[in-house]
Amino acid sequence: MDAKLEEAILSRVRRIVALWPAHAVVLPDQLQDFVTHDFESVDLANRVSAVAELSRIEVTDEDAAVEFWDVDGTLQRAVLRRDMREGEWKLQSLKFQCPVCFGTGLNDDTKCVGCGGIGWGGA
Repeated sequence: MDAKLEEAILSRVRRIVALWPAHAVVLPDQLQDFVTHDFESVDLANRVSAVAELSRIEVTDEDAAVEFWDVDGTLQRAVLRRDMREGEWKLQSLKFQCPVCFGTGLNDDTKCVGCGGIGWGGA
């Protein structure tokens, strides 16, 4: 994978996290240009203040998933989509790793009730 592309995506995530609101239920104006049209505002309840360490990054032509540890020690997952018109990466979701199933979506071989089987965020 292209190291420059990975660095550009990680830089974008860091910029978004730097603008992330401490308390919001409505998308703040400063984030409007950084998110997709289908961004789920429920993700604004996720409290993340800074990227401490990159865990992994997966990039396709259209999407990127960036998993990182925040400064509070929580594993976070940012999913970005490439805006083909603007050529920029925009945030689709930002969720914490489920503390029940640890990102697997399963708990005791059944769908996790903590995250609804997604592995990220809360149900």
